[in-house]
Amino acid sequence: MISKSENFMRVLLGEKPEWTPIECPAYPKFGQGAYQLVTYQGALPPQSGGYDLWGTLWRGGIGEELPYIIEYPLPSLENFPDFKFPNNEDTNLWNVVKDQVQVRDQVLSIGRQVSCLWERLYFLIGFDKALIALADKPEVVSAALSRIVDWQRDVGKKFIEI
Repeated sequence: MISKSENFMRVLLGEKPEWTPIECPAYPKFGQGAYQLVTYQGALPPQSGGYDLWGTLWRGGIGEELPYIIEYPLPSLENFPDFKFPNNEDTNLWNVVKDQVQVRDQVLSIGRQVSCLWERLYFLIGFDKALIALADKPEVVSAALSRIVDWQRDVGKKFIEI
């Protein structure tokens, strides 16, 4: 008998699993527990409000309500080239991932990247400004998205290291 995570990996690799894994990340109690999503500290907006890792100010949600942005760190896309990205080598970001990773042969830990590309761009300057820039200055938006991609790629590498 193979482990739940090994069976799940067979599905991901296009190999024949011994059984059909059933997973539901939104409701983990309904899944078989073959994998878990892990994320670095600060990847998600602060539920109770405050500044996130990128300097975006959020108002906390009430009950089931999601937090929402009340202040963007950049006034416009022109400021993007000088914007200092979070240091993804900071061990404080990754300690929580190390704590979340369970025994590797029992549960597959999958690094979860949230707020990538478009979301990250408009979380920094605002949806309206990002959308207008996409139409008016596509080359500037492309350069900004390329920089975000580079950062996210490095985050992906860090997940693999852990």
